[in-house]
Amino acid sequence: MAKSRKPKVRTKLVSIRVTERDHELLFERAQKAGFTLSEFARAKLLCDPTPPTRPVAPEDISTEATVPLSPEAYAARQLADQVRRIGINLNQIAHRLNMLDQPMPSELPPLLTDIRRYMQLIWARERR
Repeated sequence: MAKSRKPKVRTKLVSIRVTERDHELLFERAQKAGFTLSEFARAKLLCDPTPPTRPVAPEDISTEATVPLSPEAYAARQLADQVRRIGINLNQIAHRLNMLDQPMPSELPPLLTDIRRYMQLIWARERR
């Protein structure tokens, strides 16, 4: 049996103070993304998995306009950032070993292979 979908009734107000310039920037970004200021702010604050379905024309998207991320996309970006940081640390270890003319530990190549594999999986998922 299908669930009846009642429209979400928003009864609570969240108020924040911003500067005039911040307000202008928020309004511009919301407009460029095709959202109202309320929709844009709500999606940004909640990382809303169901942002408004209004299509955003590619020519309307600038480097300043951002479309809210779904929780999955946000988690993937966080994971990618953590894996990238691990890779940077391993690269620094390898650089130091090369500088000191020390052999690479046998554990390092498999770790680098795993990191490359994880990054490829994350990038493939992010492109979908």
